[in-house]
Amino acid sequence: MRPNAVFAAVDRQTKFNVGIYCVKAFILQRVCANFVTYSNAAKTQMLSVDAQLIASHGAVSEPVARAMAQGALQHSAAQVALAITGVAGPGGGSAAKPVGTVWFAFAGPWGVCSEVQHFGGERAAVRQAAALHALSRLAAHCAAE
Repeated sequence: MRPNAVFAAVDRQTKFNVGIYCVKAFILQRVCANFVTYSNAAKTQMLSVDAQLIASHGAVSEPVARAMAQGALQHSAAQVALAITGVAGPGGGSAAKPVGTVWFAFAGPWGVCSEVQHFGGERAAVRQAAALHALSRLAAHCAAE
């Protein structure tokens, strides 16, 4: 499959499985370096996000998403990084940041850019929509480079 065909399949919600035992880890390592940073402490420790930035803007914010993407580049061998921070629900939302609010940041040779989206539905729907949006936008940024 050509890369554009893969991303088109992702947009159609096609499920992929990497089932090759001996190279699965290699493939996944080439695709991504994972930083799972649910807590603010993890964002600070793993991605060097300034704790004051989180305190000032909140974890679900443009400045924090951008700092996360920059930190992911700095703390890995990757050339491109994606950061996602949001409120998937069912709780945790506020008037300013309701459930479904998700900030995305993309860092690479083009610099850092960010955007916010508001997704509807329950937790699983928000997470799925955010993942598909992130992959689609990342593909667009990489294709433009």
